[in-house]
Amino acid sequence: MPYQVVVIGAGFGGIGMAIALKRAGIEDFVVVDRADDLGGTWRDNSYPGLTCDIPSHLYSFSFRPWRWSRRFPPREEILAYLHALVAERGAPRSAGRVQLLGPIGQPHVGVGDRLP
Repeated sequence: MPYQVVVIGAGFGGIGMAIALKRAGIEDFVVVDRADDLGGTWRDNSYPGLTCDIPSHLYSFSFRPWRWSRRFPPREEILAYLHALVAERGAPRSAGRVQLLGPIGQPHVGVGDRLP
């Protein structure tokens, strides 16, 4: 089924775009990701002591501030924020696990190539 918008990735950017589309009244979209869950980089990476490397207040959407436990929150807290945000705003429609095997929309452009 064709959609007006396809959002690639269910990390911070993809979730933010899905929310922005809803706020703009656009409902004909889908979010695709290579995994079964949201979270992007924070979902995919896991190692002892993994925390955010920028101050946490900068890691919240302006429309949904979060009460972070510390200045550089751990991975689990960041994922909890994303899950809470999606629960509040409505889960983005997902096409399930999708792996992109080639370029999308634009032809491949190499170093030194001129854009059309």
